[in-house]
Amino acid sequence: MKKISGFVLSAYKTGVTAIFFAIMMWLCYLAIYGTCYMTADVTEVTYYVNDSIVVSLISIAIFVLMLCLAKTRRCVNALENKLEENDKLFLWCKYILLAILLVMAVIWVVSTQFLPVDDQLCVQLAVSGLREGNYAFFAPDGYISMFTNQIGLVVLGYLCSFVFGVENYLMFQIANAVGMVIIYKIMSEIAGKFGLKRIGQLIVLLMGLLFCPLILYCSFVYGNVLGLTFSVVAIKYEIAFFERKRKRDAVISALAIMLAIMIKNNYMIAMIAMLIYAIVEIIRKPNWRYFLFPVLIIVCYVFQAEVPTAFLESKTGYDLSQGATAWSFVAMGLRGQGWFDAYNVDSYVQSGYNSAVQAEMAKESIKGSLANFFAHKRDAVCFFTKKVASTWNNPTFQGFWVLQVLGTKYPLSELANEIISIGGMDRAAAYLNVFQLLVVFGAWVNCIFSSKRKEYDKSMIFVLFFIGGFLFHIVWETKCQYAVTYYVLLFPLAVQGYERLTDVMVNNNLVRKTVVTEEIQDKEQRITGRDVIPFAVLFAIIAIVFYVLYGNGYGAYLGKDTAIYESYAHANASKRTLEEGTYRFHTKDGADFVAYSPDGAAIMVVPASDSISAETVLWVENAYSTSNGAFNFEVAGYDQPWVIKFVDEDSVCILYERIRSKALTYDSANGSVSLEKYTGADNQLWSIERIDW
Repeated sequence: MKKISGFVLSAYKTGVTAIFFAIMMWLCYLAIYGTCYMTADVTEVTYYVNDSIVVSLISIAIFVLMLCLAKTRRCVNALENKLEENDKLFLWCKYILLAILLVMAVIWVVSTQFLPVDDQLCVQLAVSGLREGNYAFFAPDGYISMFTNQIGLVVLGYLCSFVFGVENYLMFQIANAVGMVIIYKIMSEIAGKFGLKRIGQLIVLLMGLLFCPLILYCSFVYGNVLGLTFSVVAIKYEIAFFERKRKRDAVISALAIMLAIMIKNNYMIAMIAMLIYAIVEIIRKPNWRYFLFPVLIIVCYVFQAEVPTAFLESKTGYDLSQGATAWSFVAMGLRGQGWFDAYNVDSYVQSGYNSAVQAEMAKESIKGSLANFFAHKRDAVCFFTKKVASTWNNPTFQGFWVLQVLGTKYPLSELANEIISIGGMDRAAAYLNVFQLLVVFGAWVNCIFSSKRKEYDKSMIFVLFFIGGFLFHIVWETKCQYAVTYYVLLFPLAVQGYERLTDVMVNNNLVRKTVVTEEIQDKEQRITGRDVIPFAVLFAIIAIVFYVLYGNGYGAYLGKDTAIYESYAHANASKRTLEEGTYRFHTKDGADFVAYSPDGAAIMVVPASDSISAETVLWVENAYSTSNGAFNFEVAGYDQPWVIKFVDEDSVCILYERIRSKALTYDSANGSVSLEKYTGADNQLWSIERIDW
């Protein structure tokens, strides 16, 4: 029996490590070769831009050399030893870093107060409807009936509304900020359990301060951050349960992962990783108490899948057993660019709101996509490579983008506007690009230099979580905002990878050493040539595959947009605002809309029409200017702030400040103007002509 369990455990460890090694090598290749950027509008166009391979490799080499030199300094070793010996000093440093992180996030969300749109807004409005007795969102053609995966978040929002009220977006954002701090705190603590020194645990927290996209995501009124919060809480207590055998730990872990899935269904990936970890621990150390854990997880999963739905059906009177099927999300992930294109919505409507019919439609779409991939294998390689790159190789992970398309409760400050501007995003991306390269490389080498250690088994729960997220979005509809919550799991793995790599380099005299710690002298920590051979073979195999897939110019599409993006970034590098004067706005088909500013205040005049209302826009009588290119228009007594944004040298789009995904749109068929989702279409682009009255 021991031989069988030993073989299973060895196969599990080897297989998971090999898969993770291959994935991280792929991401390293993509990060070294190029970078993905995105337009600052709802079109979500990705630009594939070349990086300098030489500069990327030199950056890695310099960073590793700096770490090695730091490790040979007595002052650094003295600090390491002091942190290991002095609990009070370590805790002070830890909580100071966490406090700084919390203050940064809270200041950001309080000072900006972004408003939700699209899915986020629909969930919040559904909660409001529940409280007010308006169940339109739960009708067969309603949002919640269509997206039943949101049921858990709606129910939790409904319960919280009795304390915080409805549509209290700021409280949600503050909860995100607290949740983000908990994420980094627990990740650093778990990292300590799989062998990371205290100075390394502090570096994980420091990385949280340096990685600004997750801080920006605290403004996102959705389940991304809080779902990850409860997931890492669940992981923490699962590890504790298998260490201490306390039932309380198992219960807390099961409840936490249940809440994570209710907040965002994608965290079922974390639950699956936890179940795999639990099964491995049961095989490793058979104990009847350990069987309690998977049973609790399954019970809590069934509870969150059934009870919230039953509650809403009872309260609203609507059947919520239909909804867009998982097949439609897979079909969407295998067509176009693999990103959201509303196929799940369109096909569900076309099916007559019938899940079974939609499932068959989606399966046919999937069959068509797969048939096309098999018939055109080069196109298939291009599709999946670009999908992976656009998801995982965008260093901002849409952290800036999600705010660029949101409206705000109040006009943004000049600093906040600058941060989320295209120029601000581009400058941040330059730094985050290097940061990302170093993270994925560190996590990659961690496979080699940590897999021999006995503590490595605990870190594998993060590895399983990451692999699950990566493979899931290979086939599922994707966005790089989905990847950010998996990406931060790499932080402790990357820190440990560099710690092990520099230990080996220092201990083998690859740099001049002045201090060698007792830990490095331990035989169990040493990496021999025999240990490296399997990874060298795997590296060679993957390198050959990469050459076949991307060599001889086949991978040129990864840098095809370099010139286009440079032009785009340059055109939007600085804010262009209208100078004082009088202007005439023209649509592409020549219709005139006059805007004039005799006193520096911008005023737009459009034709009166029955199709124009105060809610959409648009008979403007008074106006006053604000900073950073925004203008407030008063229409029928309502404040309507607008942003005039240059798309290129000759064209602008006119965005509604409260919902920046909405733009002024001209319908040439009937000569009307309305507020529609911005797509960059010609009827949303306006040319400006300076005129005199």
